[in-house]
Amino acid sequence: MLCRREAVAKAGASWSKIGMTQLVLGGFVLIALGVGGLLVLRSIADRAPALAAEIAADQLARHAQEPVTHTTDVKEAERLAAEEAHKPSERGGSEPEEDEDRDEPQAALVEAPEDNTAEDSNSDNSLGESDSVKDILAEKARVREARRRVSITLYATSWCKYCAAARSYMKARDIFFDERDVEANEDYAEERDALNPSGGVPVVKIDDQVMKGWDPTLFEETLDKAAGARLAQL
Repeated sequence: MLCRREAVAKAGASWSKIGMTQLVLGGFVLIALGVGGLLVLRSIADRAPALAAEIAADQLARHAQEPVTHTTDVKEAERLAAEEAHKPSERGGSEPEEDEDRDEPQAALVEAPEDNTAEDSNSDNSLGESDSVKDILAEKARVREARRRVSITLYATSWCKYCAAARSYMKARDIFFDERDVEANEDYAEERDALNPSGGVPVVKIDDQVMKGWDPTLFEETLDKAAGARLAQL
């Protein structure tokens, strides 16, 4: 009985060693497979950018070739269209459309004289207006010259404010006048008394017209009348 038990125990120990060996070997195999899988995945991960770049380059190359083919087709179509356009038509190659286009400039040339006539009319009107302006300016110049020819004498004193007003008015408008101080010269006083027996000042003699006192409006009216008489003599 003891021998059989020992034999059974030895046999069990042997199977246990075999089982352990198989487990160890199995573990190594699994480890090897796991390491190999990791290496494969790492290799794929390392090559992924390169593969993506190759795919992108391939797509770009295909897209780059497409426009060339399209351009070639367009050029071919243009060439065919040009050949068709240069072919003679069934009516013997006549070009009635171009002849109709040539007629249009002739119509425009016929209408051109009407525009020139309008321009001539406008030019005549402008010349007429220019002549009118020249006549007006010439008449004003004659009036100014006549006013300059009018003889104006101012009988005044140094202290009279109305005499000073008359003096300033005529100087401001470049109206030439002869001032005679009746206090400084007895002859001037006698001339003033002959024109104004009351002896007041100022007295303004405009050609043969006499104005007693000072009134700018009356002075201008009297001066215009004297200038009109002078203008008839020019």
